Amino acid sequence: MKKLVKSITLTALAAALMLSVTACGGAASQTDSSTSAVSSQTSSAAAENSSAATSAKDNAAADDAKAEFDSIEAYVNSDEMQSQISEMVTKMSKQGMDIKITGKDNKLIYTYTFQKGLDISKEDLAPAIDEQKSTFTSVAAALKMAVHVDNPVVVVSYRNADGSEIISREFQAS
Repeated sequence: MKKLVKSITLTALAAALMLSVTACGGAASQTDSSTSAVSSQTSSAAAENSSAATSAKDNAAADDAKAEFDSIEAYVNSDEMQSQISEMVTKMSKQGMDIKITGKDNKLIYTYTFQKGLDISKEDLAPAIDEQKSTFTSVAAALKMAVHVDNPVVVVSYRNADGSEIISREFQAS
């Protein structure tokens, strides 16, 4: 169970970082790996992803006055983002999850839905999601630089196959 939770959390983290790098005008790197390989490398990958998010935030800070999008919804609906989202949907589907990324008001919302019923509880997912707080706050900070919005928030939500929410967390730029 612990291995599955780490794999799920890392997948969410990778998706978030792909969007944060795109928000800063860069191209996200793409790697394919099996679920077991991902879960065995969770700690080192999380450290690398945190570093990448910090770098993206630093690069975005240099271009503060150049925020390209008027809203998070416009950002999510941009051609570049839709291309990235399409790739993520395909990758996540292969791992047994659907992903929906939306923008509403000041929120970038990642909704992960398990394709099959799994025995995962809020208590199982909460610690793993909370461990990645710095990464998600970095994504929110990168949004601040790419979108004309005050106080951007990244929402990470996990749902069961039936649509019921398992857990949802919000992360603000620090």
